[in-house]
Amino acid sequence: MFVERLIFRLEYGLMQVLMNYFFPDSPFHLKRHVICTTLLIGLAMAISLVTEDLGIILELAGSTSACALAYILPPLCYIKYATKIFMY
Repeated sequence: MFVERLIFRLEYGLMQVLMNYFFPDSPFHLKRHVICTTLLIGLAMAISLVTEDLGIILELAGSTSACALAYILPPLCYIKYATKIFMY
């Protein structure tokens, strides 16, 4: 039950980001939502079918997030707390 709720929250959050990025001023359309959701699930399924070893995916995700945590996040925190002008 926990995994299903987590996957739903991740999918919902990603869909919101995609819709706000590509269609910022457009109202909700069920047809567009169904197409984007189907493409997102199909992409995840294609990646899982092609990948034989999950270790490669975890290594890529880990290296990407490690770089962001080491080189991007500290300067952003410094800018936010040192200047008080940081807008997000």
